[in-house]
Amino acid sequence: MSIRSEFHQLARSAHGSHDTVKTRHQILDRFADFLRDENIQLRHVQNIRTKDIQRYCNAQLEHGKGVRTIQNELASIRYALREAGRAEFADSEAMGNKSLGISGASREGTNRALTRDEYQQARDALEARESYAERAALGLMYTLGLRTKESIMSDKSLDDWGRQLERGEPVRVLYGTKGDRPRDVHIHDREAALEAVQEAKGAMHEGHLITGDAGTLKSAYDRLQNELREVLPDDISPHSARYSFAQSQVNHYRAEGYSDREAFAQASIDLGHGAGRWRYIRHVYDQRENT
Repeated sequence: MSIRSEFHQLARSAHGSHDTVKTRHQILDRFADFLRDENIQLRHVQNIRTKDIQRYCNAQLEHGKGVRTIQNELASIRYALREAGRAEFADSEAMGNKSLGISGASREGTNRALTRDEYQQARDALEARESYAERAALGLMYTLGLRTKESIMSDKSLDDWGRQLERGEPVRVLYGTKGDRPRDVHIHDREAALEAVQEAKGAMHEGHLITGDAGTLKSAYDRLQNELREVLPDDISPHSARYSFAQSQVNHYRAEGYSDREAFAQASIDLGHGAGRWRYIRHVYDQRENT
């Protein structure tokens, strides 16, 4: 069995949602590609050495990958090592982010909330680039709290969302959700959300909002991500629009008389995390006020 086949087997046996397992599979495939391209001849996961991991990290940094992205990739590689019975090696000091030169990133950094001014500037820039579909997708992310994948697959739901908003009902997100779990999102600024939905409907082409060069979901995802990164400030990611929505939800719930814990729990439900993850929402999504 080749090391790539072994990676595939370990990825399939791993726990997690469908999307998590799929992402882990892709990361391990990239690592196998790196080993092949660098002529690092390893037959089994048991043969992986610290210096192989270090070379991979260095190569990713040289290619301009962010520290947070590399940390996430290393988490998947460590997971595979543990599944292969190498937990001691995976959790050793030599395999830590600091030792590998990829420490220092924080979820409170590039994932800060998009401010109103930054949001409008990004929309203006997208319009100037004639990236109308991407402009509409950003509007959906900002007003409905959608993930990137959810905004790409929103074309199937736009009509329903328009009717739900007009009736004063929660918006039901069905497609592209993490773990394929549908959720109901309570919208406080219905006028802005309805405007975003109408804009997205007008930006659709041949039944789709975002299409990539290859006609696949991945190519559509890459296209949207790349366009948004072109117009957003360097210190934040496209996910920042969802962070802004989260802050807005918490503030609205507070204004309605909810306690902090209740406000975070309600916002957590709207974001698809569940009420039990209110501490996570408080820690990650509510780092800075949206101004």
